[in-house]
Amino acid sequence: MSVDHMIPFSVWKNNDLWNLLPALNSVNSKKSDKIPSPALIEKRSDAITGYWDILHEKYRSGLKRKSQYLL
Repeated sequence: MSVDHMIPFSVWKNNDLWNLLPALNSVNSKKSDKIPSPALIEKRSDAITGYWDILHEKYRSGLKRKSQYLL
């Protein structure tokens, strides 16, 4: 696993938590500097927010609610 920048770091120097998602190394390297389409982000929004729910449950004191990170 690796950490993927939804909006690539090379495009926008942003390491905010809302821009970081877990990804398989093979998928992350394939994506490279591509920006996902709004349709893909919308299609995968349940999975994206699901990751934040899991992390919030595990690290309650260290993470704010997912709604504070999403656009």
